[in-house]
Amino acid sequence: MFKQGFFGFNRLSRPGYPSRKFVIMLSVKKPGKQIVIDISEEDYEAAAEIVLACYPDIRGEVVARSLAESESMLHVVILLKALQLMLASPHFRVEFGFAAACRLLVEAVRKINSLMEERPILRQELLKQGIAWPGLENKNS
Repeated sequence: MFKQGFFGFNRLSRPGYPSRKFVIMLSVKKPGKQIVIDISEEDYEAAAEIVLACYPDIRGEVVARSLAESESMLHVVILLKALQLMLASPHFRVEFGFAAACRLLVEAVRKINSLMEERPILRQELLKQGIAWPGLENKNS
């Protein structure tokens, strides 16, 4: 039932699990070019793993899976998929692509830290869930 998943979470594995699929279409400035990113069953399973890792008191895989498929978690599923694509890309292993991606991630951390300054309840939630975050341990809750 469980197998190793993305970022070391245990992937929930259930054949025939009902799904709500989203297809993400990104516009590219070149006419006639589109990138289609399909969110798969495995992506939802990985998001459910993350829900369970953050909230282990949630009762059951079905609840975690329902949360993972909800619209309120779509941003997590999209980010998960983007990270999978980035880490799998051969361009991520080249200096230019690696440095640019890392710069983007550092900027994202800065923006998230700024949001936590504006809304301390977000910082408190990370502490409550035991989520390690850069610079978080130096802040008073």
